[in-house]
Amino acid sequence: VREHLAPIFAERHLGVTPAPANYAWSGIALQGATSIRELSAGIGADRDSVELSWKLAGTTNVPVQILRDGKPVATLPAASTTFTDTLQGVKDSNFSYLYTVVAGDTSLAITAVKPVPLPPSLLNGLVNYYPLDALPALDVKTGASTLAPWAVDAAAGSLVDDDGFKPSFKAKALRVDNRIVNAAGMSGYRLMQTNDVTTDPAVTAFTIGFWMRTDATCSQGVGYGASVIANKNYDSGSNEGIAIGMFGNCELRFNTGLGGSRGEISGAHFLSAGQWAYVAMVIDKSGLAMKGYAIDPAKGVQTGGVALSAALVAKLGGLKNGIGLNEDGTGLYYKRAGTSAPRGAMDFNDFAIWNRALTADEIKSIYQAARPLSTLAP
Repeated sequence: VREHLAPIFAERHLGVTPAPANYAWSGIALQGATSIRELSAGIGADRDSVELSWKLAGTTNVPVQILRDGKPVATLPAASTTFTDTLQGVKDSNFSYLYTVVAGDTSLAITAVKPVPLPPSLLNGLVNYYPLDALPALDVKTGASTLAPWAVDAAAGSLVDDDGFKPSFKAKALRVDNRIVNAAGMSGYRLMQTNDVTTDPAVTAFTIGFWMRTDATCSQGVGYGASVIANKNYDSGSNEGIAIGMFGNCELRFNTGLGGSRGEISGAHFLSAGQWAYVAMVIDKSGLAMKGYAIDPAKGVQTGGVALSAALVAKLGGLKNGIGLNEDGTGLYYKRAGTSAPRGAMDFNDFAIWNRALTADEIKSIYQAARPLSTLAP
């Protein structure tokens, strides 16, 4: 490493900016005046281009140069923060390119890889789907459900930018902030299905899947924990219904309750605070089993499972009052818990429900493809 970087360090010591082709590492020199941050790479909608974006700080009045696999492909005007690299003949092939962005004496590199396609099978059994790019939220699959604030006088939802977590989305997400409450202390969002998969006897299995992001510290996970989604009174995990709760160290717990007993997956799923992850709950009613998935950018694919009794399956419908988002099945969980369960904001995206059990490969493909289900054009 020393031999490789010595010429670059020597040039910097003499006050000479290295040639772009010599930028074999990413970062800023100790004496650097410009910094490049939050570099992201995504595949364009035409599938024949790579779209780069970044932020500049410090001295920004310098040209920006783009390299692909070490070879210059463009020089952009000063203060530029985006670039689209049009590629010919790669739409139907796999590719991987190393892009380097150079500004002044700073460089930052990222690898752009053609994403895994979403399998068309994900349209099978998709009964409710919310892209969450606009408000009011609409079920664009069947229209057979509603998603709205628990209380009309506590509009706890707002649209936020995806923040480039997966550049191929480039849209919005739903932020549910339960610090916005009405006089009764009610907040959060509620999803109501016309045909509830938890209770419909014709549905022998179901999957609930969505992208989610906590705040920067997972602050809602302390104390009694947070209710990510639930159709039960979550004062106790043993109460009837289903829930995904978040606890200390950003741990997710997948829960079913009966009223004195429970089926729960704990200690197997953890999130990185402030980062987007894909979460899925898969319940096989006829097979008497539950699986939980949390796919996290730092912690990877995390799975767990638990056997369910017929009695637990019979009580999956909970309060039969809808599924709360950043709330439980009452809309009053945080009011009852008080300071033992701090209020806060959670972000949700591409919220979907299937009337079948998705396979592990299908769930992994959603994360790997990093594209909304709407791109499958149902």
